[in-house]
Amino acid sequence: MYDVIVLGGGLAGTQAANVLYESGLKVLLIEARDRLGGRTESLQVEDYWFDLGGQWVGGTHDILRGVLKKYNISTFPQVDNGTHVLEINGKKHYYSGNISSLNETNLDGLYRTIDTIDKLSATIDPSQPERAERAKEWDHQTVTEWLNINTPEKESRAIVEWFIRVCLAAEPHEISMLYFLMFIRQAGKYALLSDIHGGAQQDRIIGGSQQISERLVDCLKNTNNLKLSEPVRSIINEKDYVVVKTDKAMYSARYVIVAIPPALASRITYTPPLPSKRDELSQRMFMGSVLKTVILYDEPFWRKSGYSAEAISDTGPIFICYDDSSHDDKKYAIVGFIAGSAA
Repeated sequence: MYDVIVLGGGLAGTQAANVLYESGLKVLLIEARDRLGGRTESLQVEDYWFDLGGQWVGGTHDILRGVLKKYNISTFPQVDNGTHVLEINGKKHYYSGNISSLNETNLDGLYRTIDTIDKLSATIDPSQPERAERAKEWDHQTVTEWLNINTPEKESRAIVEWFIRVCLAAEPHEISMLYFLMFIRQAGKYALLSDIHGGAQQDRIIGGSQQISERLVDCLKNTNNLKLSEPVRSIINEKDYVVVKTDKAMYSARYVIVAIPPALASRITYTPPLPSKRDELSQRMFMGSVLKTVILYDEPFWRKSGYSAEAISDTGPIFICYDDSSHDDKKYAIVGFIAGSAA
């Protein structure tokens, strides 16, 4: 019998397994896919790795940076030298630096809206968002409805809508204002999610981000306590232990950690059934929709023209792109994203 069984080989699951193993517990990690990494996946092209999933390390991601340091995984700055392009409502704007500043444009209302969002999010306790004074009001209001009232400027509203698609891979009318403000509050402020310098897109990982999950559970590989390609079908809570059933075997443990998205967790049969509120959450908390493209080029033509490859557009289908070249500038690429309803 194990002390803990962890379901899910993404960042959350592998980190949990690592911490428990290093605490002296007997741990089993089960992953349904044939690989680790979850929503991080790295593809090798010759001697270089490109990320097909999550790829950036933010300036405030202290815990993640601690893990990278522990395993001697190196990072390098996200390239953003040059002019950025913003195409919104048929108009082109040019700027440099962080997206949140848009320092070479005159978008009335944008700064006011961002400031208001930051101030409202600061009133929320991220551990108890439902206790905020205006929680009920915000939870009955979509972000689109809030923007229609508070941001009449069409271009400014379009940029905030773009921001939501970037961060949540969903449309503004699908997200409640309470959830959005809680999301901002957990990050700290709007700019920390949208920006490169000091923000969530500050650095990239040499060798790709999937290696983080792989390194975290190196400790389990030699003990046969890592199971891949083994989806869990049911979890049975007995009196003093828990039984986990897969297509291949049954495992028992004192505890189970389900470290997979709610939408996937709901596909598991639980005995006894989960509390009704938890079951309702699983049914209603859908996963976002996003497509990622990485295009390799022989030469960085955008740099020769003075551009950074960072571009934002509300016409799509690709609505944002960045320079995705290798750390040593021997492989040139641009990464682009399609998200929300377009995906």
